Amino acid sequence: MKTKRALTLALGLVLLLACSACTRHDVGTPSPVGPSSFSVLLKLSASPNVILAGGHRAGTTISASLKRFDGTPLADRTVYFEICDSSHNRVYIGFFEGQTSALSKQTDSGGNITFVYYGPLESEIETSTSVYIWAKAASEGNEFIEDFAQVDISRGSSLLPAVLKISADPNVISAGKHRQSTTITVSLTRLDGTPLANRTVYFEIGDSSHNRVYIGFFEGQTSVLSRQTDAKGNINLIYYGPLASEISANTSVFIWAKAASEGDEFVEDFAQVDIIRDSSSLAAVLKISANPNVIAAGDHRQSTTITVSLNRLDGTPLANRTVYFDICNDKHFRVNIGYFEGNDRVVSRKTDAKGNIKLIYYGPLASEIWASTYVFIWGRAALEGDEFLEESAQVNIIRNP
Repeated sequence: MKTKRALTLALGLVLLLACSACTRHDVGTPSPVGPSSFSVLLKLSASPNVILAGGHRAGTTISASLKRFDGTPLADRTVYFEICDSSHNRVYIGFFEGQTSALSKQTDSGGNITFVYYGPLESEIETSTSVYIWAKAASEGNEFIEDFAQVDISRGSSLLPAVLKISADPNVISAGKHRQSTTITVSLTRLDGTPLANRTVYFEIGDSSHNRVYIGFFEGQTSVLSRQTDAKGNINLIYYGPLASEISANTSVFIWAKAASEGDEFVEDFAQVDIIRDSSSLAAVLKISANPNVIAAGDHRQSTTITVSLNRLDGTPLANRTVYFDICNDKHFRVNIGYFEGNDRVVSRKTDAKGNIKLIYYGPLASEIWASTYVFIWGRAALEGDEFLEESAQVNIIRNP
């Protein structure tokens, strides 16, 4: 009886151990080493992932990375690429470099590959579609891993809205005795940047509310005109501002541009041009400098170049204006230390077309002064009426024994 019970107990233990081992197998965690195919990751992306099929072939950059699960890059590994549909059937919509639908490339030291997919032209597809750039790389042994990037292709860039941009350079002009002008520049493109050539753009001189005004004019002395875009979708034309006698105060005009987009739709933009009446009423700026501003008084006479600029506050140069020069001390009293060209201590010069003057100051000899000293080269410019503008540049003179 004891023997029978012992056999029964032994058999029960065997069955229990067998069942226990089966349960651990079902829920047990795989080895951390695992199959090598699980430790390799292939990732693919397209930037941008939406391109247009129009009159010009658009492209997108395909980026692939091949790395271990822990992030270690896999260098010098071959990756195969193919243009397919979602079911991985090859399609002939666009192409890779070399106008092929399949290619292979090797990863760099960072485990990366970058190349370009060129989409179709509008004439090459009948409707908007998508392609899938499939990538396939060997893992270990006979195993492969795959990934894909979807690229959506929108057919018909002609359906994209037009973009009109207009600018004026300069955007501030003066109304004086002479008529100033500014260049109006227009670009007309699709939203994707495709230029719209041979398109008519209408121009009008108006106020901010788009009411026509008669302040200045375009070429041909008109307030309204039209021009066609060139091959790059651009137009350049000239706006001529008013004379001071034609306006009573500072003002602004708005150069409006209008172009047909699609159907009955139009796109508009404007460029503002500020007009300052009678630039002579603007404050002027007189600047004077000496280079070098330190010279020596020795056995030989040294010199320095005096540079002057005379401009309006807005930067407009004042040409053909007389500037008077004097050699003085810091109290603006004339001194007999050195001289200008021609052995003169008082001279006048006229500004050139850029509002500039250059003249030479010759310093004293050591025998002409007792000690080191300095002088101020004063410049005085006539403005309007009885107004004058003054400025000075200091020249330090070091006497050599």
